[in-house]
Amino acid sequence: GLVPVEIDSSLPTEVRRDILGAASLSYFASRVVFCEGEDRSIDKTIYSAWFKGRDTVVLAVGSCESVRHSVKALNENRLIENLEAIGLIDRDFSPDTVLSRLGAGLVVLPVHEVEGLVCLPEIVERLAKHLGKVIPAQDVAAVIRSAITNDMVHRCALERMKSHFLNITQDIVLSKPPAWDAGSLRGHAGKLKSDLGSPQSPEAILDEELETMSSIRDSGTAKEMVQTFPSKQLATAVGAALGMKTEQLFELISSALLVDKDEVLGKLGRDLEAILSDAGLPPRTVTERPFTAAPS
Repeated sequence: GLVPVEIDSSLPTEVRRDILGAASLSYFASRVVFCEGEDRSIDKTIYSAWFKGRDTVVLAVGSCESVRHSVKALNENRLIENLEAIGLIDRDFSPDTVLSRLGAGLVVLPVHEVEGLVCLPEIVERLAKHLGKVIPAQDVAAVIRSAITNDMVHRCALERMKSHFLNITQDIVLSKPPAWDAGSLRGHAGKLKSDLGSPQSPEAILDEELETMSSIRDSGTAKEMVQTFPSKQLATAVGAALGMKTEQLFELISSALLVDKDEVLGKLGRDLEAILSDAGLPPRTVTERPFTAAPS
């Protein structure tokens, strides 16, 4: 018979529809990859090319929070016994302390946002070679550095301060009392009040972040800059050096990853696959595993 399954009601309707749609595709699929962006976004384009084969379904569900909710809903509800969900999210402005506690099934990109993938030095050098250009690693760093404005430094410092401060205060507010009696609860409430008055000040965190952002902009490596600063402007600068727009670069990468027989494009795809695998993208295919019947 049919068994009702609860889907997290806090998820937007379109996300719940995507999750149920993913379950209906599980005749072949054993993995669903949720990513940020929309159906025609760069995220969906590159990940649909990266995850090859019928074993993986890629769904773009919008925000980072929607990705997190979708992964949790599918993995915890176990709609289909043999279906695993993972989520790919941008690093954005989150400090490492936040990223380390995102939960199971989530993979954080090695760059600030997906456009930063075309700014990785090894990717730029390989694309340049394919396009008949020469861009040494030190020149890649120079191109990226020239695209980082003072406004970007200040914005990054502010956003990272807010994320860091929010994380500190959230930890304090979400802490639990030692026991569930009235006295312990009142003592806990009093401790919350005192702790919330004593965390590191936003001004001090901002000063630290301003110093860090300026240091990375002035003397950081290409990878540090791409990991730290918003990637769209950086990708535009890299594209200009290669003579292509950002969208064209991703179309080239996607075509290379998908092709098998073309000797030149196929070689580019294999090289890009090795670079992106080393950078931390999940495996392109799923190791086949035996089917497990759902409990009756």
